[in-house]
Amino acid sequence: MSCTLTAGITYNRIYRTEATTSSSPIILHFPRGLPHSRPSDLWSHDDTIPAALASNVTATVVTVNYRFNTDTPHPIAIHDTLAAYDWVRENLMPRTQSTTNNHGLPEYGGIKVYGELIGGGLAAMLALTECHVSKSQPRISVAALVNPVLDWTFSPSSNFPFDGSTVMGKRPSSKPSKSKQASWDKFSENADDGWMMADLLALRDSHFRTPEAWFDPFASPLLFFRTAGIAVPSIEMKIHGPSHSTNPSQSRDSIGQNEHDLNPINVSTRRVHLHYPSNDSGLRLPFIHIESSAQNPLRDQSIELAALIHRSIVLRKIRGRELTMGTYDDDRLLDAKPRISLWKQEETGSLNDKMSHKMEELRRVIDWMRNHST
Repeated sequence: MSCTLTAGITYNRIYRTEATTSSSPIILHFPRGLPHSRPSDLWSHDDTIPAALASNVTATVVTVNYRFNTDTPHPIAIHDTLAAYDWVRENLMPRTQSTTNNHGLPEYGGIKVYGELIGGGLAAMLALTECHVSKSQPRISVAALVNPVLDWTFSPSSNFPFDGSTVMGKRPSSKPSKSKQASWDKFSENADDGWMMADLLALRDSHFRTPEAWFDPFASPLLFFRTAGIAVPSIEMKIHGPSHSTNPSQSRDSIGQNEHDLNPINVSTRRVHLHYPSNDSGLRLPFIHIESSAQNPLRDQSIELAALIHRSIVLRKIRGRELTMGTYDDDRLLDAKPRISLWKQEETGSLNDKMSHKMEELRRVIDWMRNHST
């Protein structure tokens, strides 16, 4: 079933099974946004993932066919995402109203989101901005992100481990770790399903009309939690560089050496943590699960988002308890773990192995979604 949202453009599909009822959960599904390298691949079919989610989670799944290309520049994909969310709120959420609070007002169940790659970034944006504390309005309560694009500036990640050290310790550096090769360098031409960093960089140059747009947190959700660590390049600096580069981090040691490099546009600045969500925002971060495949060029971004969300949850708990700074202990840090989980695939191999890993990945997401009610 499809539905038209704006100006005659049909870009949503709805999946249900015979077991789906009006009280079944709703999942917004955001496709990957990049073509598959193997058109005959099972995963290149649009119906595979939403159909699996609908049947195995017993949910109503709405696939959002957002527009992300040269002809539909930023922020159209974000507008499509928000329009789809509003449509679900207005047309599907009333069917899930099953309870009322002590004042006789309706209480809504939460909406779940699933997104991969570019769609993963859009799903993350929606989950981080529509996670209202109040049950008197619809909200995103569960999010599953697969190899998401979380920062279009492609500035070096903070290299925080996903553990308690994300709360206490030194300010993150704006430079990549010297002891660890960045994932986009290590896997720039060797992604698990054939896409490369060059593909994303070329798409960035065609979709974002100005470099300033890369820094929009709604496009780059990592920037809700920290500053980019690089200056916004000027148009003049951008057009002197190539349309794309497979090595966005190489600029740190060679700024200005070659006017035909991407190097001149990446000028390091101080990176600062941001307090998100603020105490008066009315937001509470949802349950989030992140999957990162073995040869994912954006692996560092996934790890960093998990770490920064964990940090945000812990600090909010600490502020809520009015604890004195410096009194952290392991038990309090572990309190945040149930709300954020990260799976890092460590194995790769033949095409059959990779297909098996994709099946396992989808099964993990389905099992996780089943275990996290709204």
